[in-house]
Amino acid sequence: MKKSISKFYWTGYTAWHGRDEKSFPYKPPEELYRQQNRRLKAIVAFAYETVPFYRETMKREGLRPQDFKSAEDLEKLPLVSGKELSSSPERFYSNAFDKSGVLSLDTSGSTGFYKVIRHDTRAMFLARAGKHRQRIVVSHFLGRSLGYKEVMVSRRGGTSPVVLEFYDGHSWTPKGIRLKRTEVFPEDTFEKNIHIINSMEPDVVEGFGSYIGGIYRWAWAHGARIHCPKVIYYGGDMLQEADRRIIEEEYHIPVVSSYQACEALNIASQCEERKGFHISMDQVALRIVDEDGNTLPPGQSGEIVISNLINRATILLNYRMGDVGRLSMEPCVCERTLPVLEELQGRADDLIVLANGEAVHESVLLSGLYSVQGVLQVQIIQKDLVNFIINVVCVNSEDIKTIQENISKNFFEAVGQADGIFLDIKLVGSIAHEKTGKFKSVISHCNDKGTLAKKYI
Repeated sequence: MKKSISKFYWTGYTAWHGRDEKSFPYKPPEELYRQQNRRLKAIVAFAYETVPFYRETMKREGLRPQDFKSAEDLEKLPLVSGKELSSSPERFYSNAFDKSGVLSLDTSGSTGFYKVIRHDTRAMFLARAGKHRQRIVVSHFLGRSLGYKEVMVSRRGGTSPVVLEFYDGHSWTPKGIRLKRTEVFPEDTFEKNIHIINSMEPDVVEGFGSYIGGIYRWAWAHGARIHCPKVIYYGGDMLQEADRRIIEEEYHIPVVSSYQACEALNIASQCEERKGFHISMDQVALRIVDEDGNTLPPGQSGEIVISNLINRATILLNYRMGDVGRLSMEPCVCERTLPVLEELQGRADDLIVLANGEAVHESVLLSGLYSVQGVLQVQIIQKDLVNFIINVVCVNSEDIKTIQENISKNFFEAVGQADGIFLDIKLVGSIAHEKTGKFKSVISHCNDKGTLAKKYI
């Protein structure tokens, strides 16, 4: 009975907060900023009361919650890196929640460090309500908003299936609006996943951009039949430009994207114009900074820094995403008033290509490697089809042999074969980031580009 009441409550909570999603992106800017500022003040006060890092930092800097009235005031706080969060996650956890009362999501992300982000139930359902504005865009291409078929690309045990399971366990979705959803997993072969897509004939294919691009590229290069949905919606990582062109020019499928992460489930998403990302400023505060952390004006490229305004279990204010972006100087022609991120250089890891023509997505590889005790950071470099370098940063290197053995074991479990593959596992002190500030976890020098026509390279 108690569980039924809870599910009824969160179903109603989502409906109530989602009621304005259609009109919210078009509200006058002053209304949008009022909503953002209300949430900012509330979460700063909550952080001061319940989160060790922010309480200690604000006291040290002589700051009080009332000193934060708008997003601009967040500059008073230090920037937080993925490395800092990874090394001391408990300092960013609120003591108002215990582990049993939150949803934990893990990520390696563009900073290259394994992190566990806790989300409270209220934040999860605010995020779910906010997703409705993305579904509005998808419905534009479908011609309807309910009851369509979707294939989701996600790692087994990855963020998307875990989040969906959470929602199913804590709320009801009325039968009439429930999506007909099937999952395909990067762990499986292209042939198997293409068979699932062809059998279901989905209206939408959603998930990792790199894998969706890889499977449609593979089908096009090998002359394999693959169903064409009415729209492809990707997030989590980048879709290679060559793959986008194949999907849009050869298969005539429109491609739409969102910007999201375990640290913040709704950061920004594209509209029907697909020319930029509208920032979900009711759920995050986003700014662009230079190398010294100074805020840059619209039109200048720099590192993306976000503050999650709704999640109170792991509080992240002034968090460095490790991505590069640029705010637009002009409003979008769609007439939405949300600010626009016109440039986004997010995570763009390569697919690992095997000798049999299959590809392995980074999420499949990294989840196993980061599960090895003592591993802090990992980078995989594929020199050719059979030779790999794995750079590993460890908390300590007291048992190098055991770490190397476990890295090797988990790598071969992920790729599904060991014969003929050679690993050079190196324990290093640090792994360099790219000039953009991003971290590439997977670099492949044979990323199947030989199968592409020259016009797509």
